[in-house]
Amino acid sequence: MKRSVLALVELIVILAFITLTQSAIADCDAYYADHGASWVNVFDNCTDDVSQQSPVDLQVSDNIWKDFVFLTAYAPTKPTFMGLEDCVYKVRAENIGVVTTNDVYALPKLYKFEAQEIEFHAPSEHLIKGKRAALEMQIYHKDVFGKSKSKNAMVVSVLFDTVDKDGDDFFTFLDGKSDLDVSKILPINFMMHSNVFGYLGTQTKEGCATGVGWYISPEIKKISKQDFETITSKFTKKGNYRDAFSIREKRLFSHPPLFK
Repeated sequence: MKRSVLALVELIVILAFITLTQSAIADCDAYYADHGASWVNVFDNCTDDVSQQSPVDLQVSDNIWKDFVFLTAYAPTKPTFMGLEDCVYKVRAENIGVVTTNDVYALPKLYKFEAQEIEFHAPSEHLIKGKRAALEMQIYHKDVFGKSKSKNAMVVSVLFDTVDKDGDDFFTFLDGKSDLDVSKILPINFMMHSNVFGYLGTQTKEGCATGVGWYISPEIKKISKQDFETITSKFTKKGNYRDAFSIREKRLFSHPPLFK
């Protein structure tokens, strides 16, 4: 009898674990049916005051800035999780890397953001001049020192379009054996050769948590159709993105938006 009870308890624990590890969103088609339009009726932070919401359609050329130090220090690491979670393809790993920034207007303030998770959305959530890319990679970071306006997360976003073959070799980690190495996409000298869009917004999932600093590279990278299919094969056909908002002048910054 005791063995039966123990077996039943073990079964319940296993089933509970399986439930917890599965996506909390049961119907992705329903979740993304209106691409977040109805969230404003449910969540206070998903306000119809679009001046604070994410993602955005980046239209204005003068919201590109590079008058500050932006160092990306990503390194090869083994993924600890890869797969669909809450209708988004996610990759997690220890020691993905860090981003350090320095406010040139308030030296010697140093800010450090540690990469913890990567999310993929198809097509892209952010648009550049009205155009949506095939895929958006969002690298979520935590403010290590807790000094920035980015109370919830800092996100570095990279957009991709598909090619028949020979996409960026960054995606070799999809084989389940190779390292995840973000430095192949964002090398340490990234800011020396690239401008970056920056603004302070929200999360792009229900709840719309505020205090998310977004950095978006305007350079569209390449992903092979095979790798694209691996990431998006279980996505909803509707696309797992929140609709974009128009960026307004008051959201443009002449210096990094994350600094206090």
